[in-house]
Amino acid sequence: MGNKLHTKYVGMDVHQKTISIAIADDGPDGEVRLYGTIKNTGIRFYYST
Repeated sequence: MGNKLHTKYVGMDVHQKTISIAIADDGPDGEVRLYGTIKNTGIRFYYST
């Protein structure tokens, strides 16, 4: 029983007032689902590894 890695993809559809967020599973049959919608407040965020 080895560790199995799963990849998720996150997509953001940015508009002036809102941002819609979707998550997709890896692979040709990967499920795509709407995670939700948030207000676009203009606040910036940064991610670093």
